[in-house]
Amino acid sequence: MSEQYDVISSAGLGKASEVILDKVREYLPEKKEYDVIVAGGGPAGIGAAVAARMQGAETLLLEASSTLGGVAAAAMWMPVNRITLWGVTPEGGKRGGVHDLFVDAVRSYGAQAYTERRHPATDMRGGLSIHPDYLKMAMFQLLERNGCRYRLYSPVTDVIMENHCIKGVSVRTKSGEDIFRGKIVIDCTGDGDVAYRAGVNMKKGREEDGRMLPPALLWTVGNVDLKRFFRFFTGERERFEEIIKEAGKEGYITCKWYDFDETSIADAVNVNNGGVNDWGNIDMTDEGDMTVAERLGIQAALDFCTFVKKKRVPGMEDCCLLRAGYRVAVRDTRRIDALYNITHEDAVSAPEFPDMVSRRYGFIDAVGYYGAEMKSGHAYPYRCLVPKGVKNLLVAGRCAGATHLGFASGRGMGENMGMGQAAGVAAVEAIRQKKTPDQIEVKKVQDILRAMGVK
Repeated sequence: MSEQYDVISSAGLGKASEVILDKVREYLPEKKEYDVIVAGGGPAGIGAAVAARMQGAETLLLEASSTLGGVAAAAMWMPVNRITLWGVTPEGGKRGGVHDLFVDAVRSYGAQAYTERRHPATDMRGGLSIHPDYLKMAMFQLLERNGCRYRLYSPVTDVIMENHCIKGVSVRTKSGEDIFRGKIVIDCTGDGDVAYRAGVNMKKGREEDGRMLPPALLWTVGNVDLKRFFRFFTGERERFEEIIKEAGKEGYITCKWYDFDETSIADAVNVNNGGVNDWGNIDMTDEGDMTVAERLGIQAALDFCTFVKKKRVPGMEDCCLLRAGYRVAVRDTRRIDALYNITHEDAVSAPEFPDMVSRRYGFIDAVGYYGAEMKSGHAYPYRCLVPKGVKNLLVAGRCAGATHLGFASGRGMGENMGMGQAAGVAAVEAIRQKKTPDQIEVKKVQDILRAMGVK
């Protein structure tokens, strides 16, 4: 075996690996000071880092986990909704800017990497169901093609503050502590970790009782007869719901609801869900609750595959669990108190804010826990990205400023990328204008976004 390996290596594969290794190392941080530091490598963080770098800023992205993608990667083939506007607006089309760069990167891998979001049970939501590993690689390449520095396994554990102004972040890793200084820091962690450590006033959950939207582990099931299963799921929904109730009574761990999406793999379906039934209010900033969510989430995945076979669900009689997401996907934790907090009324009436920098398309995603209305295409003002009380900090993604229902109108991954993109452009404008983010001329940010083709 060793001789065969030596022959393969001498054929040049070893040299190819060496070249790639050298190339990747070029993007690791070499110094400790940057124009813009982005914390978080999900859709919002990718939007922020790429947009800032496109405007010429020396940019560093720090990701706490082992990979880029955030919930988009953890949720397997769950569609990255509103990443395009096909089926979302009457005219359809692209969203412009970083959205289009990301979509082009994914599509360059061909049909093995994605499938269009054409949900058999609902509508087309302007999304792509992307193979999680191709999604990760597309994000790596998007950063590299635009010259962004990045590093994984780098959770922000503290901040450097001077007179209510953030000057940098502290990252604690296996090798010790690193301090990176930046002119502007953008918090795209989803949980508002940087803002929280900087002393920004944070909100969690529903205003009246603190109830948070549930986290959920997603999983992918193989060896499914897709036509038969979707025919049953869409045509005999009541019977499907009865099966879930029966399974719960028999002691299986079940979820509040299930939804299904086709994947880029033949005979495989991705299982979205509303979190485990009857587990109360789970706080995904609490390590104990996080542990419970991971434990029960994987149990729900295994139990699902067991009971759908046992009960002979059409199309799933011989199914098998391919794998679950690498971690539980989080819907709801901290939100900042911003200069302006998006409200439910804003989502319904859709005012055209003078400082609008992004749009939210679709519907209020309260995952069936309480109903609410909104108008697709409502605007996000720049002020909801600017926290009160701390200078030189911007926040984008699901931890931006909003009420609870206002937040539920803007946590789609396409929307998060749009907010991140706006924050990245605004960060560079603050540096150019030699002002703090709350003082900049927002019209210049809007002009740049329009020039990028942003819709």
